[in-house]
Amino acid sequence: MIVITIKATWCPVCRQQLLRIKEQLVDFEKCNASFVVISPGSNEAVQELKFNTDFPFPFIPDQNFSIAKKLDLILSEEEIMPAIVILNKDLSVKWIRKGRNALNFGDAELKDYLGCANWI
Repeated sequence: MIVITIKATWCPVCRQQLLRIKEQLVDFEKCNASFVVISPGSNEAVQELKFNTDFPFPFIPDQNFSIAKKLDLILSEEEIMPAIVILNKDLSVKWIRKGRNALNFGDAELKDYLGCANWI
């Protein structure tokens, strides 16, 4: 399972990340990737983000930051560090790519790590 953490529901770069991955889902499906999106904020705000991006995987509000704390991704009382995390079956971290900006989204590193683009 691949977890995508969102800094905040209003974060435009994070929203763009979801749209970028959605455009590449054919490649990710080649290696059986499934996603879950974790975001701070109310359930309503998180569901609005899901609606606005039309990202076809579950969105989970992390209102008390319990998930972000376990992944050491707390930035402030209202924000978590954006990241892409691959979890093992026991939910331990197998791979993590912390941070995101308008020039470096991390999806290329994820595809390289998974080898999805190289599947026949």
